[in-house]
Amino acid sequence: MDGETYRVEIERVHLEEDTRSRTCTSAARPGRIHGADHSLIDYNRAGIPLVEIVTRPIPGVGAKAPEVAKAYVTELREILLTLGVSEVRMEQGNLRCDVNTSLAPIGDLEWGTRTETKNVNSLRSVERSVRFEMRRQAAVLDAGGRVLQETRHHPRGHRDDVGRAEQGGGDRLPVLSPSPTWCRSRRTPSGWRS
Repeated sequence: MDGETYRVEIERVHLEEDTRSRTCTSAARPGRIHGADHSLIDYNRAGIPLVEIVTRPIPGVGAKAPEVAKAYVTELREILLTLGVSEVRMEQGNLRCDVNTSLAPIGDLEWGTRTETKNVNSLRSVERSVRFEMRRQAAVLDAGGRVLQETRHHPRGHRDDVGRAEQGGGDRLPVLSPSPTWCRSRRTPSGWRS
């Protein structure tokens, strides 16, 4: 990138199954996590295999971090497309990014508290999410505050703002315990019915 090479190390690669997609919404602000009063859960993707690639932090990129993140995802996308692994259409969910951002003082080897921006769905949004989160965290630290470890949401179709999501276990699904009688009532001779 700009004549410089940045090494992005892979921490791990593993297979998992997509569980579902969740949309937080409210009548006043549809599609936004912040201010949502309920969630819609879509199980249509349940069981679809997906590959998760987790990279290590990239030290020494400083202010170039947004561009480096975008360049990495661009290169990864091109590799996956060339190999025929996927159509890698980010806007359709074939490739999604969870962007983790953490700041460290110059010369310090220890990273600060990280935040995760979930389901970033375009190359431009990868760059914007990192840039926004770097600025936000720097402002918090400059004001003497503490960065909270949290999951954030990059809203589609909006400017560089990132709405705050739930902290901790806010993404957990409710426990469903259908009775054996109900399960038997859903069974047909040829299998299951909806």
